[in-house]
Amino acid sequence: MLTTTSRLKGCGGVRRSKLFRCGSVNIIRSVRSGTHLDTMLCDENRERVVAHLQQYRRSLLQSSEEEDGDREFGSAILLPFCSLDGEPALIFTRRSPNLLSHRNDFSFPGGKVDEQLDGGSYTHTAVRECCEEIGTSPDRIDVWGEIRRPSKYVRRRYLTIPVIANLGSVEALNLHYLHPSPEVAEVHVVKVRELVDGRRQSWTIFKMVRPREDADKYTSPIYTVPSQLTSRPVRLWGMCASMTSLVLPMLLPGFSHACRAPTFPHFFK
Repeated sequence: MLTTTSRLKGCGGVRRSKLFRCGSVNIIRSVRSGTHLDTMLCDENRERVVAHLQQYRRSLLQSSEEEDGDREFGSAILLPFCSLDGEPALIFTRRSPNLLSHRNDFSFPGGKVDEQLDGGSYTHTAVRECCEEIGTSPDRIDVWGEIRRPSKYVRRRYLTIPVIANLGSVEALNLHYLHPSPEVAEVHVVKVRELVDGRRQSWTIFKMVRPREDADKYTSPIYTVPSQLTSRPVRLWGMCASMTSLVLPMLLPGFSHACRAPTFPHFFK
């Protein structure tokens, strides 16, 4: 299971600066231009996303920003989409309060790549960790692909690779939402329509302790959203929020966040 803190190894270090909130905006702008929420997890959209992920991987290899023969592995996380009450949703976990680090933080299932267990496969790592942490089985996980990321500024052993997957109907998974594993205290399922609601988005600026030549700060999103487990909204920030803001425009063409968020290659827009 992976989270982030205000200081990141391999990134020059960062410290949080200031929080900003968004005012009311048009909700679910992606419905007006691009894929509708009710077809977000359909086979046609799956084929489109898979093709784009493969295209970007090829472009990285051609530009020598990724080396296939590099045996120094980092980590992998699963972005587990599902359907809740017939609507697309995303599964998050809250880490156990008994852990030594990042206790009670929200995160995605994931962990370090184990070459013996996973054969160096980011996808195998993400699927294995998801099964261990939330108690599902591999045959329930339809993997769409890996979001390969250039390692120009981050050494490979610190790089986290997200893996997109669809787990189908969450009701059919029969998940234990409370304490499904020693690492996880709670499993939260958040509907995508809540995540794309601009009124539930905010962002914060992080200032780098050791600036790069092209940047000295970056923005990171925050989502304050309801889940199926509690009547009070939960706050998603850090790595899980950044990965959420990264993947939503990929699955919802035409959607853009109301708040500033990390950008990704142009063909996902």
